[in-house]
Amino acid sequence: MSRAVVGLDLDPVQARGVQLRFGRGGPTLVEVIGRTPLPAGGVAEGRVVDPESVGAALAAWWERGLFATRAVIVGVTSAQVRTTVVTQPEQTADEIAESVRRSAPRLLGVSTQDHVLDYQVLERVTGHDGAVDLRVLVAAAPRHVVEPLMLALRRARLKPTLVDLGAFAVLRGLVPGTGDASSPGAGEQPPTEGREAAVAVSSGGSIIVTHSRGAPRTVAVVGPGVESLVVPGPRPDPEGWIGAAASAMAAHLAVSGLDPGRPVRLAAPELVGPRLRQALAARTGLPVELGNPFRDLEVAVTETDMGYRPELAIATGLAIAGRPTAAGAHRLDLRLEAAREPSVLAHGLAAGAIVAAVAAGLAALWGQRADTRSDLDSQADGAEAELAQLQGEIDTLQVADELAGEVERQADLVMRSLQGDVAWSKLLQEVATVLPDDVWLRGFDGAASTDPAPGRFSVDGRGVDHTSSARWLLRMGALPTVRNMWLADSIRPTDEELGTLGEVQFQSSGELTDTALSDRAERYVPSDPRKLGIEPVPQVSGAAGDPDPSDPAPGDPAPDEDGSP
Repeated sequence: MSRAVVGLDLDPVQARGVQLRFGRGGPTLVEVIGRTPLPAGGVAEGRVVDPESVGAALAAWWERGLFATRAVIVGVTSAQVRTTVVTQPEQTADEIAESVRRSAPRLLGVSTQDHVLDYQVLERVTGHDGAVDLRVLVAAAPRHVVEPLMLALRRARLKPTLVDLGAFAVLRGLVPGTGDASSPGAGEQPPTEGREAAVAVSSGGSIIVTHSRGAPRTVAVVGPGVESLVVPGPRPDPEGWIGAAASAMAAHLAVSGLDPGRPVRLAAPELVGPRLRQALAARTGLPVELGNPFRDLEVAVTETDMGYRPELAIATGLAIAGRPTAAGAHRLDLRLEAAREPSVLAHGLAAGAIVAAVAAGLAALWGQRADTRSDLDSQADGAEAELAQLQGEIDTLQVADELAGEVERQADLVMRSLQGDVAWSKLLQEVATVLPDDVWLRGFDGAASTDPAPGRFSVDGRGVDHTSSARWLLRMGALPTVRNMWLADSIRPTDEELGTLGEVQFQSSGELTDTALSDRAERYVPSDPRKLGIEPVPQVSGAAGDPDPSDPAPGDPAPDEDGSP
C-alpha cells in the first residue's frame, strides 16, 4: 500500500509543493511539482504574518486539483528558532522527552510557555568502554511563529502531519543518500570524519547545516533572507544581495571545520543561484555545487513542470520526512494541536450521551435509596480512619520549615556568588554586531569589578587605516553596555617593520555599564519561594498532605517558572 504527502515550502513570493508517493519496499516517486504566488506581505522573515491571505491562496491552489492529498509537511526556517545539540547517556524516549522539557529553558534560554519544544536523536555513539551516548538535537520554536502557520493551513483545510525543522529539510534535499535525518536515532552510527556543509536560501535567511555523512553537527541561519531580494522596490539589487549573502555564509563556514576536499551543496532561487555559487566559492576557496534534490528519487514529472531544481530542495526535503521512520525512532515535530469545531454528528452523540447519563443517574439513585444507611455508616468509619492517619502526618510538616531555611541559605549563597556577574557572551555578540568591516581584533581582555564600573575591557585591534580606529571608537561608544571608550594609540608601522601591508595597529579600552550585567541571579533565585518548590508551612492545625516528592532537595538548582531546572 502506498501513500502520498506534500512538502510545502513558503517564501514571500510563492509557495512550492512537491508531492511524493512512498511505496512499500519500492522507490520514492516524485508525482507532482507545483508553484503558486502568495500575496505580498503574507510571509516575511521565515514566518507567516498574514494567515488569512496565505490560507486563502493555498486553498485556491488546492481547489485546482493539482495535488492528490491534503496531507502536508511544512517547516520552520525563522532565525528565531533556537537549536542546540547535547550528548547524554542512552535513555528511553519518555526519559529524553522529560529531560528536554526540564533542561530546555537553561540550554536555549526560552520559556516553555512561549515556545514549542521537541527533540530528535541524531546518532548513537559507543565509547571505548562500551557505554552508549546519544547526540540529541533540541529545538524550540516561538509560538508566535508556529501558530500563524497552523492557522493558515487550517484556513486552507490542509492537514499538517508534521512541522519540521528547516535544517533537516535542507539535509534531506541536498545531501545524497541522507533520506531521513532521524534514521541515525534508530541505532546507526554515521562516521564523524569529513565534515561537510549544506546551504539553502530561505525566507528567514540562509540555512547552514554542517554534517558528517548526514548526521548534523551545527545549525545556523545567517545573512539576508530572500525577501530582501524580491520584495523591496521596483529595481532589486541582485549583485548587492549576492555579495551580502555570500559574505555571511563564508564567515560562518570559515569557522565550521569543513573538510576542504568536500563540496558545499547550495540551494537558491534561479535569479541568483549560479552567481551565488561562484561568489561563495571565491570567498571560501571551497568547491561549491548546486544541489539536485531528485538525485535519489524516481521522477514522474516533465522537465517543464520541474523547473529550476535547486530551489525545490526544501520542499523536497520536507516531503521526504513523510517516509516511515525506523522502529522506536522519535521524529522532531514542532506542530501545535489546534482545537476543532464539533460536528453535527458530535453534537448528536453528545446529546444522546447526556440523556443516557441522566437515565443511568436516576436508576442509580433509586437503587441506592435502600443502602443509604449502610453507606453513611461506612463513610463514618472511613472518616475516623482518615483523621487518625492525618493526625500522624502533621508532625512531618515540620520538615518543610528546615527545608525552607536551607533554601534561603542556598539562595543567599547564589546571590552573593553572582553579584556583579557580567554577561560576557552577550557583550561579545554586541561587539561582533557593531564591528566595522575594516576592523579585526587580535585580542580581547575583560575583567569584572565592582567600583566604579561593573567591569573593564581592553582590545588589541587592527584596521585598514586610521579611520578604521575612529570607526571602532564611534561604533563601540553607541553600545548601551559600554562607556568611557578610550583609544590609547593608533599606529601604522613603517614599511621596514611591516612590509607593504600597511595595516594600523590600535589599543583601546572601556568600562562596562550596569546593562552588561547578567540576569542569572534572578533566573536562579526567583523572588517567590513557591517557584523553588517550597510551600509555606500552614500556621493552623489541621489536615495537610504529604510533601510533594518532586520538590528539590536542599542545594539543588532552582527551577524556572515552568518548573524546569
